[in-house]
Amino acid sequence: MRKPGWFLTFILLFTHLCYGQVEVRLLSQSASGQTIQLNIGHLEGIKAGEFAAILKPIRNPEEIDLRMVPVGKAKSIKVNSDSSIWIVYRVFDGELLVVGDKFELLTESKMLSGRKKYSISRTEVVGNKKSITKNTYEFLEGDRERLTKLGDKYTTSQQNHGPEDRFSDDFNMVDVSTWEKEKGQAFKTPLYRGPHREEFRRIVRIETFEKLVTNYLKRVNDPKFSYETFYAEQKKDPHLQGFKVKSDYVTEYDNFLEAQSKEKNKEAEIYREMLARGDSWSDNFSDEELRTMLGRVSKVEEKIRRNRVQEYVFTHQLTISSAVGVYNNETQDDPSHSKGKGKDFEIGYEFFPFAKVDLWQNWTFFASGRMGSNSLAYQSYNIESNEYSAAFGVNLYPFYAPEVVDKIVPFIGVYGRFGRSSLTNLTSAEKGKYTLVSMPGIHGGVKYQLSNGFAIRIKAAIEKQQLEVIETKYLSTILPDRAELIDAKLGVGIGYAF
Repeated sequence: MRKPGWFLTFILLFTHLCYGQVEVRLLSQSASGQTIQLNIGHLEGIKAGEFAAILKPIRNPEEIDLRMVPVGKAKSIKVNSDSSIWIVYRVFDGELLVVGDKFELLTESKMLSGRKKYSISRTEVVGNKKSITKNTYEFLEGDRERLTKLGDKYTTSQQNHGPEDRFSDDFNMVDVSTWEKEKGQAFKTPLYRGPHREEFRRIVRIETFEKLVTNYLKRVNDPKFSYETFYAEQKKDPHLQGFKVKSDYVTEYDNFLEAQSKEKNKEAEIYREMLARGDSWSDNFSDEELRTMLGRVSKVEEKIRRNRVQEYVFTHQLTISSAVGVYNNETQDDPSHSKGKGKDFEIGYEFFPFAKVDLWQNWTFFASGRMGSNSLAYQSYNIESNEYSAAFGVNLYPFYAPEVVDKIVPFIGVYGRFGRSSLTNLTSAEKGKYTLVSMPGIHGGVKYQLSNGFAIRIKAAIEKQQLEVIETKYLSTILPDRAELIDAKLGVGIGYAF
């Protein structure tokens, strides 16, 4: 009964190792820091003489930041069943090599697994001393020089691709020798001999492995990279096991996205050429080519202008919101006069004064006015508070500028509140007027701004209100001279930016 479980475990482990990336732990380290012991051995496929790259994950793969950094290049010198000794012959950041920490190990054998062995041929060029240089050059260049002797009499109309050579082998090593004569006998004297085939294969293999590691680091540290989009083409349908979510057939939407991508690449190429060549970018164009190119350049510049205008189109925003309390200030001794956790209605104005200042564009100022009701406990009674107040403060948008559209934009802020409140003892119906001060208050939330100016906003706020009596109608009253009220609310609102 245990066989299927062991078999499944083996398959999962084998699948993970096939990608060449495995999580390891640093068990020990020499005083020099260049000899280390890892908790991985020949049971995981490690062999003596294996080359590997040691990487350190420093961020979550979903975060838009540097996610993984190289620590060093290593070679295994001794391999046990569950551990191995490595020489770190190239250290990039020795401070990251901390005993007990986890690392990602990219091994040469796993990353290059499945690649065919390079086929290498060997050719010997032999000639006399006077012509050996010319003979070797002509052999390496093939027929290029002979076919282009009349090239100065023709002009190039279009280059479809660069010159290419086609060979039956992956590599061809060339040996060069000259003819020598002595006592009427001719014999070859070697001038140059290429490296041994196996040695050359090993060099090419290591270079290929290092290129794969470099490309992996570039991809995984790209802010636009995510595993969800990377594997989107192969994602399985959770309801139909064995079937992919995305069809293998090319849809009209796929054609549209491909055409849009080609257009963007074409525009980027035009713009790069203009920036590289400066004012002389059109020197080599004929009148007809220049007329066509100017039309395309105008489209690029107009798109850039529209994007800039759209990015900084808003500098003011009005909001209307309503909120309900999430904190109860009442006492349980007076349940018959409970008013609940409170509610309010608020009108606000937000100003984006630094919309075009790079270092300050995420800061805004705001002011608001609200009326609301809440309740608090005094002695064994519940007292209702009806307020009219104004708040003034500053907001910070940590990830996106406040005028960005079609994105969920988080924000936090601090403020001070000033106003008047009317307290009513719900048991005796006695009333009093109070000043209201709250400083500082803290709020945070998210907003989603549409390109037409309208926005949806969700906000949570908490503040501690200080209430002090101004006037009461009775000399002896069951109302406090001073009171404190925790006001914590969650609200939803709509806004309009202009």
